[in-house]
Amino acid sequence: MAKLNFDRHLPVIPVQVILFGRQSLLEANLIVDTGATYTLISRNTANILGLMDVTAKEMEISTVSRIEKAPLVVVPKICFLEVTAYNVDCLVKDLPGEDQFAHGLLGIS
Repeated sequence: MAKLNFDRHLPVIPVQVILFGRQSLLEANLIVDTGATYTLISRNTANILGLMDVTAKEMEISTVSRIEKAPLVVVPKICFLEVTAYNVDCLVKDLPGEDQFAHGLLGIS
C-alpha cells in the first residue's frame, strides 16, 4: 500500500501526479482538496494536454467569493502514488499564484 508523506506544517498538501491527455502527458503538482467535488486543472495545463474544446460543457462552481462557470473536461488518465484513475471529470480554472506552486487541485472526482 502506498503511503503519502507530507509536511503537516504547510498550509496545503502538495502532491505530484501524472496527467495523461489526448496529445501528451504532464507531471503536475496538485494541491489535495478533500472538500472539492472535482479535480481542477489550470487552463494552461488543459491546453498542454490537448483537452480544451469549444464544445466543453460549462459547470457552475462555488468558490470562496462567488459562483462562477468553468469548463468540464475529461482527463483520460491520472496516476497518483499506486492509483490510476481513468476518464476523470475535471474542471478547468486558473488558481491564484498557480504558476508558482501548483497546476490545480486534486479533488474526489
